[in-house]
Amino acid sequence: MKKKKSIALWAVLFWLLVWQLGSMALHRDILLVSPVRVAQTLLELAGTRRFWASIGGSLVRIDACGGLRNAGGGTGGALPQN
Repeated sequence: MKKKKSIALWAVLFWLLVWQLGSMALHRDILLVSPVRVAQTLLELAGTRRFWASIGGSLVRIDACGGLRNAGGGTGGALPQN
């Protein structure tokens, strides 16, 4: 179990490095923003009410879609088969 976590950590670090190097090679944030800048912006936005309202709205929509899926699956299973 510990070995899997170690491999997963290394895989994440590898792809973060690839992302950072790609961003540095392009020198254009409009094409590929660095992971450092993404983290900075996320931390800035996490302190705003609008950010959390947007997250909450998304979670409500996701939950509503799951409810519709479950309701549709339940009804579909009760219909007679031809």
